[in-house]
Amino acid sequence: MVCIQCETENPPNQPFCDNCGFELVAPSTQPVTSSPPNPQNGYSPYPDREQAGRLICNSCGYSSPTNAVYCGYCQILLPLSPGAKLGNGRWTIDSLLRQGGMGRVYIAQDNQAGSKIVIKELLDEQGRPENERKVYLEHFTNEAKVLGSLTQIRSVPRLLADVVQEGKRYYFAMEFIDGLDLDEVITRQKRALDVNTAVDYAIKLCEVLEILHNRTPPILHRDIKPENLRLRTADSSIALIDFGIARNVRDGTKLTKVGTSGFVAPEQLKGNAEPRSDLYSLAATLYFLLTTQILDDASDRHPGALRKINFQVSEDLEEIILTNLNENSAERFESATEFKNDLQAGKLTKLVRCSKCGTLNDRRLIYCTNDAAPLSNRSRQCSFCNAFVPLRARFCPQCGHANN
Repeated sequence: MVCIQCETENPPNQPFCDNCGFELVAPSTQPVTSSPPNPQNGYSPYPDREQAGRLICNSCGYSSPTNAVYCGYCQILLPLSPGAKLGNGRWTIDSLLRQGGMGRVYIAQDNQAGSKIVIKELLDEQGRPENERKVYLEHFTNEAKVLGSLTQIRSVPRLLADVVQEGKRYYFAMEFIDGLDLDEVITRQKRALDVNTAVDYAIKLCEVLEILHNRTPPILHRDIKPENLRLRTADSSIALIDFGIARNVRDGTKLTKVGTSGFVAPEQLKGNAEPRSDLYSLAATLYFLLTTQILDDASDRHPGALRKINFQVSEDLEEIILTNLNENSAERFESATEFKNDLQAGKLTKLVRCSKCGTLNDRRLIYCTNDAAPLSNRSRQCSFCNAFVPLRARFCPQCGHANN
């Protein structure tokens, strides 16, 4: 039985998860039919078509009475119809933009400001156990909190209203960013991005990650991919969206095993996400933008493989990307700052100079090989004992204090 909190596989009939202690939810014992109900029972094979006096479920196509809240077949919370009012009439739903595993995103009108906004709604299910519903709601609320803490960053959607409950629905409002996701851009133009353009986007995203990762505790996005990068129509700037699985990472935190295949770092799939996991996802995204191909296997990481697909990519740029696609996180850059600096320089930094004696050292070292002075780009001082601590370390090796 899989735990919904940490996604650890547990033996059957075990009441609590042996990894995180969360109460396990047994699968439904109700029989599941292989197909939705037949048309005479209300099922519409054309869910996009209107049916007079009925609500159409966009998950299974079943039509329910207009006063229904949940789908009569799949039990999913029914989507809001165009024209529906929220926030005591302040917001009016225009259309459903997209639906994921945990939520729906709508385009709406702010009737006070006279502008478009985005409404994100928690995707609930009738009969869902309360402990499971609580976990989903905590994750949903966390997304709003993360956005609310990043209001000064233009490259992230602004939170306009915190989580609100209206009846069975939970939702929050955020800025509408008019534009296209980068996967849509690639699909429309049917070719890779210009190298300089793709690198410029990656540099801008590194600047966003610098802010996220330097928070105390750090914020990990955990789902960087072309679909979550939006190009603003107004000025062609890039924005990082969908913080649905973003998390504040405290020392010793065990995270759920989430991410998108082809873009997720190996350690993240084991529940051990860290800032360098986001760097991997960004490198995988840059690989896609330059090749239109999603990383498949180890052969995609061989030197020359990327340049074989796109001959305009330099050997130096390929080396920077492949460094951050290393399956061993210790071999990647330590920070988004290092990634950004090398992208700007157009060359992989292999040696760093000791500020004390001037000796050149391998970039992966923490201390100078000549005088043991700390290499500042690879370490920071412990706030408790002032010893130099590797950036990747969660605890100080000298005093054991948490390295926040």
